[in-house]
Amino acid sequence: MEWNDRIVYSQDQMLLSLEAGLDRLNRVKYDGRYSAALGESFMADLTKWEADIRRRKEDPFTLVVIGNFKRGKSTLINALLGEDAAATDVTTETVTLNRLRYGPHQNRAVLSGSRQLTLEDRELKRAALQEVLARAGEPVTRLEISRPNEFLKKVTIIDTPGTEDAQYDFSSLVAESLYQADAVICVYNVLYPLSHAEQLFLRSSVLSRPFTRLFLVGNFADSLENADNYDRVRQMLTERTGDLLPQAEVIMVSALNERCRQLGKDRPCPALAPLLDREFDALRDTLNHLVSEKADTVMVDRMQRLTAAMADSLEETLSAQERGLSMSLDEAAKERAAAREEKEQRAQAQQKLLETVDEKTAVMKREAQRWMLDFTARIAREAETLNTQDINDLTKYYECYCLDLLTRALDTCLDVHREALCDELDGLMRGLGSGFMARTAPERNYSFRIRVTNRIWTKADSAGLVVSQAAQLVPLMGNLALNGIMGSARAAMKKNKTADVAGQIAAQMTALTASVSQTVIRVYDALAEQAKQLAMEEYRAKTEEEDSLLQQTWAAAAREEEEKEACRQTIAEVRALLRDLRETCV
Repeated sequence: MEWNDRIVYSQDQMLLSLEAGLDRLNRVKYDGRYSAALGESFMADLTKWEADIRRRKEDPFTLVVIGNFKRGKSTLINALLGEDAAATDVTTETVTLNRLRYGPHQNRAVLSGSRQLTLEDRELKRAALQEVLARAGEPVTRLEISRPNEFLKKVTIIDTPGTEDAQYDFSSLVAESLYQADAVICVYNVLYPLSHAEQLFLRSSVLSRPFTRLFLVGNFADSLENADNYDRVRQMLTERTGDLLPQAEVIMVSALNERCRQLGKDRPCPALAPLLDREFDALRDTLNHLVSEKADTVMVDRMQRLTAAMADSLEETLSAQERGLSMSLDEAAKERAAAREEKEQRAQAQQKLLETVDEKTAVMKREAQRWMLDFTARIAREAETLNTQDINDLTKYYECYCLDLLTRALDTCLDVHREALCDELDGLMRGLGSGFMARTAPERNYSFRIRVTNRIWTKADSAGLVVSQAAQLVPLMGNLALNGIMGSARAAMKKNKTADVAGQIAAQMTALTASVSQTVIRVYDALAEQAKQLAMEEYRAKTEEEDSLLQQTWAAAAREEEEKEACRQTIAEVRALLRDLRETCV
């Protein structure tokens, strides 16, 4: 046996050491000498960190579920619990962060001022929840749901909103949840697996955090229809995740299949049911094993992680103050002047970035218009053959069918261009790309104008029909046109002449083309504005952070020499306390 293998760590002793270190650091808050030297801002940060670490000490194992909107996160949670606790019938207007924990059956919406609003189970559904949130008269960002569920005895689950919705920015909620995580499940759709946006989010926001475990779980595996497709997709995902997570096991399940099994209902894909049953059982067993394995260490792991993060944050402020203590007022003034110059240069760089966004999106917009015009031309050519189709099918289905195709095509254009613009932003300003992808999902209320008989459609809302395989855009659009229009339409419509309706449709193709072009302009202009807004927010946040640290430096430089020496001594003492805490966390 190796020497290191013979060393056994006492979890209880490590926990006591961490608490003792926090106690020593906590005493700093009550000593006027420290507050006078370090300032109110430092003390406020220290108080917040210390209280948060102690508050989270007694929490059970925390499992955070993340993923884009409509990936089946809540259904997966319900399948793990064996009951419908997490709300699944939601929209971005009603979605919140949901915390599910063990306790008596109750639902509460968290309001401001330590107030909570009790909800009935039926009010977790979309229509009722919308009404409740509206009547609350203030933002509700979290639902606290407790159930006497066996799984929740050991695990608290945080169900996060999707981060990619353009109108509703949930990124801060998801960031807060990841901060609390002991393990993370990232849910994606096996039909559109791990897009560029999802991989970028994992790299920038998830993999950089020290979690106990990260699971990549593909949902909707029932849509793969047979075992051969299942194995083929598993192999493809194994290759795709090899670089991102070399040690990750590919997990593919159907949360819907599992809930149907639990409720005794018909399965969505009977042919795959035995395989899907085994795969979900394996996922549940893996999670149970992890929770059992970490039962005695999760508290120490969490406190170590949070304590190390606290030390990093406080050290940054101490370094800024220490820098100021080493300067004279003249030197600090020069530093301040240099900072102002850098700020002006940053403003110029920001303006250049905004101009670049306009230039890039203008090119993308023209390219999307060409693609969409080609696509509508294919639709127009196909419309000339509709006089062989059934009149009832034409009047009932053609509008929706046509609009769905256009929506898919424009979604595909946006998928390509959002990723290209994301890469451009990330190259100009590191990290901005991930925020852009999280904030600029396409606005899917495209307006395409087409009339059949006396009905008119001016809006297509097909968020569930996104085409994510955007890398092969032009061939894919050709396949949509040829296979979709010439195959699906003809198969769905009966052979019956209807020249009047077909002629009416053909006559509208010019107006349809114009509406498509206008929609492309509107959507891409909105995309540019979203990118520029995010860039300005990012610059503003960086500027505010640097201004705060510069102010700390300036305040320290302005002290009398006698005060500076006392501050140096105080900083050295706090650094020693933080160093001791870090050593405890190793």
